Amino acid sequence: MIDDIAQRLHDTALFLETHRALWEQRPFVGLPVPWEKDWPELSKSLRHISPDQLEKVENDPVAFLAKSAVAPELSETLMRLSDVPVLPGARVSRIARQRGVDERKGQQIAHFVPVMADRFPMGVARWVDWCAGKGHLGVTVHDRFNHPVTCVEINPDLVVQGNRAMQEANRKVVFVAADVLSKPLSAVLSRDTGVVALHACGHLNSRLFELAIEHRPAFLAVVPCCYQRIDGMHFEPLSTAGRHTGLTFTRHQLRLPALDEVKTTASKRQFRKREMAFRQGMDLLLRQATGQDAYTPLGKIPPMIVRGSFEKFCRFAAQNKGLPLPRRIDWSAAEQAGWTRQHLVSALSISRQLFRRVLEIWLFLDRVAYLEENGYQVTYGTFCPREITPRNLMLLATASEVY
Repeated sequence: MIDDIAQRLHDTALFLETHRALWEQRPFVGLPVPWEKDWPELSKSLRHISPDQLEKVENDPVAFLAKSAVAPELSETLMRLSDVPVLPGARVSRIARQRGVDERKGQQIAHFVPVMADRFPMGVARWVDWCAGKGHLGVTVHDRFNHPVTCVEINPDLVVQGNRAMQEANRKVVFVAADVLSKPLSAVLSRDTGVVALHACGHLNSRLFELAIEHRPAFLAVVPCCYQRIDGMHFEPLSTAGRHTGLTFTRHQLRLPALDEVKTTASKRQFRKREMAFRQGMDLLLRQATGQDAYTPLGKIPPMIVRGSFEKFCRFAAQNKGLPLPRRIDWSAAEQAGWTRQHLVSALSISRQLFRRVLEIWLFLDRVAYLEENGYQVTYGTFCPREITPRNLMLLATASEVY
């Protein structure tokens, strides 16, 4: 199977590199975007998206591209490279709702556990919940299989609270305080151990895989996320196959998969649009004041400032960053210009969002290849519908010693 994964990594890397201009360039930096010269029909199609259509297109940009028929070969390749199987056992189970678990996390756990239950080997005698938080997944695994569970968590308060709750409930679940990036964990990751990790971010899941190669736990069930959370500014593939492709990413580019907002609330979407519109309006004022057609980063702006008026936002940013403003400003017109530009920037950003799933799958398969290259047998696919979480790629790895 490793040869198949290596070939897919190669094919996907070639595709991403060939179309780098479409997903690398950020429209908010400057308009028109350079790729528009080479893709005039795509540019025209995106520029004509109405505000009412935009949210639907953002939720499924590949479907929009296929329907628009402006780049059929591109859409066909995107769909082919985005295709992954549904994992056996991917069904919702009847799991008792734990106290303090929000509905979304509860649904994810209810889909995660049946998939894992269908695959883990007989050699597993205990479990580790990796970067466990409040331990909701670990508790569910304990209750399902009646095996001891160790919840590894960096937050000491959650460790204290978790141990107290487990003692009161008489469960064989123990919370251990540990920074998994620096602390040796040989006592936790032994050969009779199964490890579960639901949305362990970036370097936290890659650290798990590195430790798995060293300590050989029998089984891993992992759903990665937040690939941009890495040390340093550039991504280094874990696998030999990944490194051989020569594909590189900056930390900022690794944020692309996280742009999928299918589960974001309407209020959060509106706040994000407001902030973007204010930033674009301020950007236009800065270009006017300086006479330079260049983007100026504003850094973080407090939410309370974003919720205020556009004028207050601009004056705060100017004072905080030492930036000039034009002497005379029609604030109403400047704000409207920001909203107009925000819509155009968002529409042209669809070119980037077309590639978010393909890029995510490449990063995910790099982890699959790394485990296979080091003696794990790996099955992968989706464990739940995208509507429950867009980060629904799961790998199930069994050590060579037990299969």
